[in-house]
Amino acid sequence: MTTESNPLGLYVPPQTITPSDAPYTKPKEAEKWIADLPIAHIGETARLIYKAIAEINRTPLPAKQRFKIIESFRKPLDFVTKALTKHYIGQAFPLSPKNQKIAELSRELQWEFAIGYKIIIDTRLSNKSKVDNKSLITSIYRAMHYLGESLYKSYLIYLPANDQAWLELHHLYLFAEHNKLISNKIKDPLNTALTINTIELLYQHIILLSLANPYRLPQSEIIKVYHALKKWAKYSRLHALEDTENPSGLFSIDLEHNKPPTYYTTRQEGIDTSFTRIVDTSKLTQILHDQIDSAADDTTPIRTVLDPKHINNTTLKKLLLAWGTVPKRNFTRKGKKEQIEVTLGLSATHYFIQKGYELQLNEEDSFTDNEHFDNNLIFTEKADFDHPHPESQNSDDQPDVWDIAQNPNLRNKHNIEVPLFSNIENQQGIDPLANVNHEVYSSYECLLINESAGGYCISWENTESTKTVVGSLIGLRTTNPSKDRNWSIGVIRWINSTEDKEMYIGIELLSPSGQSIAAKNISNKRKIADFSRSLLLPELRNVQQPQTLITQSLYQINDKLELNIRGQTIKVKLVKLLENTSAFSQFQFSILRATHNVPPTDKLDRVKNFDSLWTSI
Repeated sequence: MTTESNPLGLYVPPQTITPSDAPYTKPKEAEKWIADLPIAHIGETARLIYKAIAEINRTPLPAKQRFKIIESFRKPLDFVTKALTKHYIGQAFPLSPKNQKIAELSRELQWEFAIGYKIIIDTRLSNKSKVDNKSLITSIYRAMHYLGESLYKSYLIYLPANDQAWLELHHLYLFAEHNKLISNKIKDPLNTALTINTIELLYQHIILLSLANPYRLPQSEIIKVYHALKKWAKYSRLHALEDTENPSGLFSIDLEHNKPPTYYTTRQEGIDTSFTRIVDTSKLTQILHDQIDSAADDTTPIRTVLDPKHINNTTLKKLLLAWGTVPKRNFTRKGKKEQIEVTLGLSATHYFIQKGYELQLNEEDSFTDNEHFDNNLIFTEKADFDHPHPESQNSDDQPDVWDIAQNPNLRNKHNIEVPLFSNIENQQGIDPLANVNHEVYSSYECLLINESAGGYCISWENTESTKTVVGSLIGLRTTNPSKDRNWSIGVIRWINSTEDKEMYIGIELLSPSGQSIAAKNISNKRKIADFSRSLLLPELRNVQQPQTLITQSLYQINDKLELNIRGQTIKVKLVKLLENTSAFSQFQFSILRATHNVPPTDKLDRVKNFDSLWTSI
């Protein structure tokens, strides 16, 4: 399809379909047609709505008639898109082909609705038909809303934005700003408590969500931030660029180009101040600072007007970093093309570390008497991953692991499975993995694109479901047998799925190695009798970090755990939370010193009582 020329350069498909007798091309008939939709059959309803709105957008209709028809379709659209979310929210990535198509359908529905309102705007600006001011302002707002929703859906499935989405948002806002329409309040019969009720607030909502680095957030956090910004947007400010050397804001928007907002730098050349807007987030970030300071700990849900969806302190810190300071690279990256082996999730990583340890034991000829190795760990959990190794593809000029913030890329809402060991105390003398006849976990070969001391970017061909999410633990090691093949431990920070089904994963390195152990809660307040898979990470002196513990997301600060470290048992107290996702937690801990029971002195044993005298005689 081509784009007809119009004053704002909006994408508008040609209206070349001859008006038919379709029941949805007239307002009253459309309402009856909508009432008869088979809403119990979501798939069929979605198909019918998509087909109808696409046909309406390509049929010449009077602007007033078109406006009424599209408005009547908004309620069933809302119903269908909410029903479709179960296919891509809380699902593992990459999505299955079916779920991927459903997710893209949800996004394209938003895109088509935006087109409908853009046609009305174009009709008014091109003097093709009369459109009253109220309908024009509402159409601008609605077009921006659905363009923003298409972006939001892209974030949720880690895909790039639709072509021209940012350019059209910028042009619509600039037009409204120029005509002093950005403060006009919009009423919405579907949401009488609408808080984002002006074009200015809507634009700020879309801008702030983009600046929150959504491609580096788990789905559940993206959703929470999206809804929280409906109340937070008013704490930011958009204004013209007045001082190019010292703007009152960290971020800038180029209204002339199809680009998302970005960090402003005085080194930008040829900047046109009339088409540049500055985003000032200082008030918002100050509120976030105060909110973080008042929170009890990183996992405590915060309930305030600033935080309507109970966003915890950990997420607030991510947002403060995104909106408050320019991230600095801690380590220099370097491009690299090398095959690596990866494991996905805490349980799989634990399994392969333990397997390597057992193989090492079998290769050793002898051990010193004081070395005690675990002979009683039995892994009874079933594997989550049962897929062949995907083939990796070479790719030139891929995004850097830490420069992804402006490119497409999960405390995730999924059920947390609690993997359990057999009771260690009752299984003395049984060999590890004795009840496992085959490898129940899979490792995968991927292509290492670039690396630094702080992280990696890997390429993964999007052909199989990996059951991984942003925030998941990941193990990595080289496939080169001549190199050190210890498993490095990392966390997935972002996922970037491309249109050609290729996937890139950004990984932050937590530790160059890890030890497989077992842990269970022995706190009186919340005793969990079974051991769960855990990892012990070594001290990192270069960042002054002591030993840390990786566990399932079962525990809290101040919990007391018993650790089984290859046969040795110690008791620890969790003292500081370093990382917390739905997939795992990372804690600093202190060792609880055991109180040794001193046997009572036998007062009748005179020989023993005089032991202290022998050296003085």
